Amino acid sequence: MKTKPQCLIRLAEFTIEEIFLWMKNIPGKNLPKGRAWLYGESVKYNSKRLRTFLHKGIYCTYCGKKSTHFALEKHEFSLPPNGLVWHLNLYIRGLDGSETLMTADHLVPKSKNGGNGQSNLVPACTVCNLYKGSRMPIGKWLPRYLKEEERKRLCHKIQFSDYVKL
Repeated sequence: MKTKPQCLIRLAEFTIEEIFLWMKNIPGKNLPKGRAWLYGESVKYNSKRLRTFLHKGIYCTYCGKKSTHFALEKHEFSLPPNGLVWHLNLYIRGLDGSETLMTADHLVPKSKNGGNGQSNLVPACTVCNLYKGSRMPIGKWLPRYLKEEERKRLCHKIQFSDYVKL
């Protein structure tokens, strides 16, 4: 299943290790805050999405698929000032060469009063993220990596929100 948008222009591909090393050792500070040079282009490096991958891993929280590479891309048809900005996307490459985009999913959906902070974001492939939608993380949607106390806290929040109808 190919889920990479067709309206992206790709400049380069990088290994995950290359990008994480680059993010930790940003060279030069002569660009606006949160941007750095990569492959001759100004790239945003401190987005919540990239920080989610850096701190929480490169595996889809729900299906467990492992990301394989980053791509430096921009949207083909968007207009400046925001549209022609290069950004990094993380992908899973399948055995057939197809790519699936990785996203930062809201564990507790925003529609259910889930926050937009780093503690509520988890890595997820677009297939799982779209399928999960605004469902609460219960059953198979409960992330595998949560520690026991985090599971109890999350389960309590889910039960509480089911009764209160937040």
